[in-house]
Amino acid sequence: MLVAPNAQMCQLVGDVVIKRAMKATYFLALYFVLSAAASAQETRTLEHQGVSRSYLIHNAEVAKAGPKPTVIALHGFREPGQPITAEGQLDRIAWSKLDEVASREGFVTVYPGAINGQWNYIGLANPIRAGADIADDVSFISAVIERVLSEKIADERRIYIAGFSRGAFMTFEMLCRAPNYFAAAVAMVGSMLEAQRDACKPSRVMPIAVVAGTEDMNVPYDGWVLPNGRLMSIPELLEFWRRQHGCADQDARLLPQRDPSGPRIRLVTWKGCRKPESVKLYRVEGGGHQAPSYEPSPPQWIQKYGRRSPDMESAAELWGFVSKFTK
Repeated sequence: MLVAPNAQMCQLVGDVVIKRAMKATYFLALYFVLSAAASAQETRTLEHQGVSRSYLIHNAEVAKAGPKPTVIALHGFREPGQPITAEGQLDRIAWSKLDEVASREGFVTVYPGAINGQWNYIGLANPIRAGADIADDVSFISAVIERVLSEKIADERRIYIAGFSRGAFMTFEMLCRAPNYFAAAVAMVGSMLEAQRDACKPSRVMPIAVVAGTEDMNVPYDGWVLPNGRLMSIPELLEFWRRQHGCADQDARLLPQRDPSGPRIRLVTWKGCRKPESVKLYRVEGGGHQAPSYEPSPPQWIQKYGRRSPDMESAAELWGFVSKFTK
């Protein structure tokens, strides 16, 4: 049963977001941490809008033999006082499970860092600034992609994008405004603002998978009406992208259950799309604001973010989905 987000909600549209979602910085700091493969990571910077912006790159050495598939991974919101723009702190946005898959499968992961840990996208009343200007994060992420292309790290036909929480909102912004870079995308525990959808006129569409928990109190599955706009429900979100792909019908099946007491994952796959199996939803029934993982959640995470399903490892599933597609 959906319970209304409480008074701790703040800025998702302007000053209104689910505050606990923004406190997911602590979740990200724990879940998206560096693994033992830290030696394969490197912090890089570029000047953008007159400001030094940073990004983390993992496994770039595999591209010595030629450009490799590359996943652009967008982090969730980070709390004020927990900045990730400083080089010494950028490692906090890395996702160790994804890096493990990258090391095993031979692809590159790139983690752009948002100014003050907050991405800008259409619908925000109080966007983050880069110096005197509003930070153009679409342009910044595009500049990072252009950099790894020019360095012959990324294979231009196999660039993928994935985002968690607020990074998922930014993923949709990239699909709407800079879609030509990507071969496929994954959005986890995030949605779109109605203003984003209304402004979204993509010149091309690519395969997309969405992971969403039905008991997510940070980004409610059924959407939310906010003073400065509206959060789309997950069914609305998928209906929008289903139409973009021309899909006509859908199949659904439960994934094998590893823990009888845990949330179940129902995989919904749309049929009749212009490209087969190009729109998918991992509906985590009873799941909260957490990406499914074989690793159990600490009790404090469950209390803050809801339950996590142990029925799949999200990083591996992400790669299994996107790697089937080439631009």
